Amino acid sequence: IDVSVPDNGVGPYTFAIIAGNGATVGSPIAPTSSTDTSARFTNLAGLAAPGITYTIRATADNQCFVDIDQVIIQPDAINNVNASVLEFLCTAGNNQNNATITIDPTAITGG
Repeated sequence: IDVSVPDNGVGPYTFAIIAGNGATVGSPIAPTSSTDTSARFTNLAGLAAPGITYTIRATADNQCFVDIDQVIIQPDAINNVNASVLEFLCTAGNNQNNATITIDPTAITGG
């Protein structure tokens, strides 16, 4: 999740995830990286729809804050990948004969 606030003269800001995964986070989650007006949170969990809602709090130097909700929706697993494989074979005269893998994209679901 990337989040930012306008630089309106009351920064620098601190950022933390204060709730998520359907319940209050045990302790605030600090950003992976941040600047005075932005932050990035990585390696957060997601779920298939409706997803997980995380609440990020941006707090200004004067202790005023704003809470921002962000939902992470994880795509459904990719299913029905039916591949046909033609293995590499040596041919007469040492001619090149590459292996091939063919997938029917119309049969794939999810993702």
